[in-house]
Amino acid sequence: MERIRNIAIVCALLAALAGGLTTASASADRKRPPGKKAQHIKSQLQKRLEARGLENVDIRRCLIAERKVRGKTAVNCTWYAEGILPGPQPYRCHGDSLHGKLSNGKVGFIRIAACQNKAPVQIPVSPTPVHEPEFGYNDEWHSTAASFFDSFDRLAPDFARSGLEWQAVEHRRGTYDWGVYDRLYQNLISRGIAPLWTVSTAPCFAQENPSDCRNKARPATEFYDEMGDFAAAAVKRYPLIGALEVFNEPNAGKYWGGQPEPDLYADMFKTVEEAVEKADPGVPVLFGSLSPHAESDATTVSAAEFLAQGYDLGAVQQSDGISTHPYPGTGPGEDVVQPFSKRLGDLWEVMLLERDTERPLWITEVGVSTFGDRAFSPEEQAQALVQIYDTVRRIAQVKTLIFHRFRDAQGDNEYEPGYGSVDKDGTAKPAYCAIGATRGLTVC
Repeated sequence: MERIRNIAIVCALLAALAGGLTTASASADRKRPPGKKAQHIKSQLQKRLEARGLENVDIRRCLIAERKVRGKTAVNCTWYAEGILPGPQPYRCHGDSLHGKLSNGKVGFIRIAACQNKAPVQIPVSPTPVHEPEFGYNDEWHSTAASFFDSFDRLAPDFARSGLEWQAVEHRRGTYDWGVYDRLYQNLISRGIAPLWTVSTAPCFAQENPSDCRNKARPATEFYDEMGDFAAAAVKRYPLIGALEVFNEPNAGKYWGGQPEPDLYADMFKTVEEAVEKADPGVPVLFGSLSPHAESDATTVSAAEFLAQGYDLGAVQQSDGISTHPYPGTGPGEDVVQPFSKRLGDLWEVMLLERDTERPLWITEVGVSTFGDRAFSPEEQAQALVQIYDTVRRIAQVKTLIFHRFRDAQGDNEYEPGYGSVDKDGTAKPAYCAIGATRGLTVC
């Protein structure tokens, strides 16, 4: 009897386990999209990944996302790929995608991850210098005193980067007031320095919520044409600018104003680029101004993924260069060159896959700070900036190097007060003297 009872218990347990497995399997089945829909998504994803240059693509699974996206059911797929990049450099990577309702109401791929290679691809760095990069600093130059300009001028810069805020020019719709930028332009050009301007900050009337007007805000999609008109008017008025960037760090929610949307940025970029091309085809228009994030999360799209989607959507191909902000993100006593090169390498890998290695990279912000919880000493900051400068000299792909920033000033994060090469009063920090020396100048 005891043996029979034991057998009965075992059978009951097996039945329960079987029931549980059946329930789990049914639950898993409910998470899968219908067969035809899944096949369509996989087919389109295969084409998109192969168009990026990826080989041996294997799409393992597609499941319904846990949360709806923009009110519609979305599908998440996981994929793998491996092959050989030019060089040759082998790669083996994986990523995911999200398919659902796009910001414009259509249905498509909201995001497709960039190839995350297990063996990181490094941008080619020559053992010896191959060029002298065009050079400059980023700052709020329109509010800078003459004494700071004199110190800046002694470094023989090519560029001064700053925002070209649409809101500051078109206070009232249809009326432009260029006064602040006229003065800055004349001041810079008279010194032989070209402005490098970042078109940003939509006027209140062009923002998504005009009643809650925000600084640094992007325009609503229906105002992209007017943003293009503004950019075209700017390049006509200021023919000697060095380049025009379209928005600042659109892959970061902090500047985009919410979860970054590569599809909307691509539309914005193409609209502005086409308007500038008609107004003055000689002005370089730069894609990206990408923040240095290596991973995507709820508020950020990684620089590599954002660039890859920019290619997918045909925006990068219309640019005259890709601008990026490869801050090393290190502290004192740590290597700055390796993480700096790695951030460039993330973009370089995407460019290799796209067979687009002739397009120049512009570094329009990079630096280390003497302020904050990971502050460099002034001497360590000087050494780090010189190391970055000397590295860029050995990377043929990088056309321009712009440090952030020229003078110490308050900003929107704990490190901002210490990025300057001169302090807030204009006194030279060791970085100012070191950068001058590495450029062959006696400034201190």
